[in-house]
Amino acid sequence: MIGFSGVWHYVNMTDFEYDYRIYTPIEGFEENGILAKLIYKDGLDFAVGIVLSDVKVVWLFCQC
Repeated sequence: MIGFSGVWHYVNMTDFEYDYRIYTPIEGFEENGILAKLIYKDGLDFAVGIVLSDVKVVWLFCQC
């Protein structure tokens, strides 16, 4: 599989999401991406991370 996907959502500084993924047929680099999300409405939904293939390098999230 080869391609990319992305989510872009921005209303203001407390309501945004960016999630971009790149898919390649190269072994060890099948899925790579970055995620930044902060949604504060009825509760807090927060996530940030970097994905290199199947290894999540940095991944923090909170859904309160």
